[in-house]
Amino acid sequence: MDVVLLVALLACNGKGSDSAQAEAVFKNTYRTAHGLPCLAPPYLFWRFSYGNDADYYHNGMVWPFVQGYWAWAAASRGNAQVFGAELDALTALAARDATFHEFYRPDGGVPDGSPRQLWSAAGYLAMVHYGLCGMRIDADRIRFAPVVPAKFGTIRLRGLRYREMVLDFEISGTGTSVVRCALDGNPLPAPEIPLTLSGPHTVALTIS
Repeated sequence: MDVVLLVALLACNGKGSDSAQAEAVFKNTYRTAHGLPCLAPPYLFWRFSYGNDADYYHNGMVWPFVQGYWAWAAASRGNAQVFGAELDALTALAARDATFHEFYRPDGGVPDGSPRQLWSAAGYLAMVHYGLCGMRIDADRIRFAPVVPAKFGTIRLRGLRYREMVLDFEISGTGTSVVRCALDGNPLPAPEIPLTLSGPHTVALTIS
């Protein structure tokens, strides 16, 4: 999967042929049982110019940061099925060794590369922040468009720091449509908050 293609999916405005093309990509892109591979189909052989054999390193392996981009793209399109599948896959991979590895083998999900990889953890956090919590950060506000698969109950996220804010989230329901948004218990006309806020605040969202 080319990261440029993922960025293109994120940039699509959800209208007309862009929407149809994005859904076609989600439908037809190959996934392993353990998540999206960085390259498919794999090359038969790969050799670094330094002379070190690495016929597996970037060759069809499952890299969490790529999974993060894929899930983020799905969330931006409101595709709960694709988003949920990738979230489940990476959660299961990380649980195998209580850490986020550099990458995983696609056949059995065996951890490989180095453990405690920050970019792998960041891919997972992107699924939480931009998927489950649906954060869309603009120049002057944060909009919320959560994508919550059916298996979830109430979601609570505490102490997310952004600029001068410390945000707590409570998200009720499943789906992709926001039916209610409140800030510190006060209903908001739209699911968004300004970036001028400071200090602790609670964002409560109900979705269907």
